[in-house]
Order: sequence, then structure tokens, then C-alpha cells
Amino acid sequence: MKNLFLTLLFSIIFNFFIYSVGMCKTNEESVTSVYKKMCWLLKENTDEIFLSEHGIDAFNYSIEILKKSPKSQESYYAMLIINSYGFKSYLYKIEEIFNSLNKKHYQHIDDPNFEENEKLIYLIIYFHGIGAKSLLEQSERKIKAFEVFKNMQLNCTNRDYAALATTMLFLSNNTNDRLNSIDYFIKNFNDHPAIPAVNLYKIMAIYDFKKISSDSTKINECITVTKNLIEKYGNVNLPHGWTFSIDCYCLLINCYKFINDNENAKRYYNIIKKEAPNYWLLNDLKEMLID
Repeated sequence: MKNLFLTLLFSIIFNFFIYSVGMCKTNEESVTSVYKKMCWLLKENTDEIFLSEHGIDAFNYSIEILKKSPKSQESYYAMLIINSYGFKSYLYKIEEIFNSLNKKHYQHIDDPNFEENEKLIYLIIYFHGIGAKSLLEQSERKIKAFEVFKNMQLNCTNRDYAALATTMLFLSNNTNDRLNSIDYFIKNFNDHPAIPAVNLYKIMAIYDFKKISSDSTKINECITVTKNLIEKYGNVNLPHGWTFSIDCYCLLINCYKFINDNENAKRYYNIIKKEAPNYWLLNDLKEMLID
């Protein structure tokens, strides 16, 4: 159960979803509405037939979000959601989208300023190897995608898209490269709305539970820095419908569970249950506390 929860926990930065409908009065509300439709489609919808028919719409939603508001929490989360949850049972439809995008973008793949909003989503599909003919081609695509994200990070004229490209470098399997990309984001895009989430991601990258779960000193350090982050950003509202503190409480619960402090783990669980009853990991947290 813990291993399953850790897999979910390391997706925490980009996976909190409540579906909402209604008329939009401002551009910001419009972006949030599109974002929530995308989230509902990939995370809340339980109709597999509906998903097989309409799941592909999530890619169009993400492109729209990146186009309308690249400097937003919605754009940050949308890219990571697509990367983690966009590739499901409708792969043949994704391949159709990829073929269309590939004809348009591959010839400009090394141009960091060519239709950046669409290019970033294209690169995620490219990175996942959709339509690749061999394992070698899949591997080569991943290498190339990281090269292009790096090029966009450094050379995008629009720095909002450079920031989004940087977030994809967080996915590196190399811990040092991942931390360097996170630090680059924090230093160069410190006014970005996703800064709280990026800082939390950094904590989770430093205190990798797969390596420190038996080290109570490291776990306590993680608790301390997470609480400091709550003091700084805890009241920031997220597009998911709750404050940033809720994400941090989830991490604290896991920390306390590892050092067998069930009292504090349950205390933070009850706070989440009260303040964010629709929190997407609530049932997993409950099962972990029972385990």
C-alpha cells in the first residue's frame, strides 16, 4: 500500500481535480474552466466508453490553456497532467493527433519560438513515443525531446513558455539534473504562479522516500521544511478548489506515517477531510492510515 501511495504522492503537484461548469466572465475564469474540464475527463470520469471517445479532447484543452494563459497555475499543471494521465486506452486517436502535429512541427523542432503552446504538447506526445517503430526510436525521441525542452528553456523569446519547458526537465531520471532544473525555475521564474508547487516538488525530490524512509532524521527534516513552506505559501489558492497548504498536509501525513507518529498523521488527515472533502487522494490517505 505504501508503494502505491508513494507513486500517487509523487504526482501530487499536478493531480488535484474538481469538475466545474458555468459561464465564464473573465479570461482567467475561462482558462480555469477549460482546465477543470480536462481534469474531469482524465481523473473524475469513470465511463471508459466515454473516455475512449472523448479522452483525446484533453490534448486540445491543454493546447488552449497554454495559448490563453502560459503564465498560470493551470498551464503548469495541465502539461504535467497530460504527461502523466493523457496516454490511456485511446492511443490510436493520439497517434492521429501526433501525425498531424508531427507534419507541422517536426520541421521546426529546433526552433524554440515556433507556436510554443502547441509545440510543448506535441513534444510530450513525441516524448512518449507515439507512433515510434522501435524501442530504439522511442529512446532516441526521449533524448531529443529533452534537448528541445532545454533549447526552449534557454532560448524562448516568450519567457512564460521557457518556464513551461523547464518544468518538463523536472522529469529527468537523473536526480542532480532534476534538482538543477528545479533550481533554475526558482531562480529565473520566481514570479511564476506555480512557484509554491515547484518548491514542494523540490522538497519531494530532495527527500526521496524510496531512499530515506528508514532515516528518521531525514524525515524530520522533511517535516520541518514542509511546514516552513506552508508558512510562506499555505494560503495560496489553487485552481483545484483548495489552498496550497492541503498539498503540503498530504506530504506531512506520509512523513509522520514513516516515523510511526500516527497521532499527527491522523490530525492532518482530518484537516484535509474538513477543508478539502473532494481532495483526490483522500481515500488513499485513509487506507494508508488504516494499513
